[in-house]
Amino acid sequence: MKLDKSTMDWVRRINDETEQSIQLYGSFKNRPIKVSPITEDNAYVYVKNETYKTCLNQETIKRILSQILLSNSIHYRYKCVVPNYGYGVPEYEPLLEVSEKLDSLGIKEILSVGAGCGFFDLILSNLNRKLSIESSDIVPPEIRHYPIINYTGIEHIENTQFKNYALLFVWPPGEKWVSETIERYRSKGIEHKYIILVGSVYEWGGCWSDMLSEELEQWEQIDNDVYTYRNFDETEYIKIYRFI
Repeated sequence: MKLDKSTMDWVRRINDETEQSIQLYGSFKNRPIKVSPITEDNAYVYVKNETYKTCLNQETIKRILSQILLSNSIHYRYKCVVPNYGYGVPEYEPLLEVSEKLDSLGIKEILSVGAGCGFFDLILSNLNRKLSIESSDIVPPEIRHYPIINYTGIEHIENTQFKNYALLFVWPPGEKWVSETIERYRSKGIEHKYIILVGSVYEWGGCWSDMLSEELEQWEQIDNDVYTYRNFDETEYIKIYRFI
């Protein structure tokens, strides 16, 4: 089964945002750029804006993830998990493995684009306190677990203050903006370029596309896949690529 495109239709979301921006500000580029803070006083949000960078230790993270992943049924995923935490809810051990791999590669800064609610970013940044993560999504959702700035992927690349950063996609759609964002990142003068792909990033997966496959021909994968099989409709892989 493919992803439910009604909940992942970034093209529709961007078109809606573009039309509204034209009505209110004259053009999409003139829309105000702002950081949407973490949604507080919400039953599904574990942290507050003042302490979100340091409030979760490893045992707490492990407990939170196990509580969310109570069932591996597809109905539970789309009814309970995705609306409140997004698609990127990894199991603890695979995420710990990825965190250690990022350390070994010397990755300390990450741009997370199309980040949705930012739950994956929250968990990863608390698991690995050496990481600084900036998250963006063109239309930040109502439930946010991490501060989200309303950039497109390319806008985020062009405006970040980070100097040597990796690019993170958590359950990206199979749409051309993903490969276009990677292409723009590839053109930047960063000495060591890495991309991190999380989701059904394999042939026939909902996150895959011919354009992404073509772009990845210019990158080499680091080690083996890290993946979690939860018996949902699609397996979640975590893959790290380095620009050749």
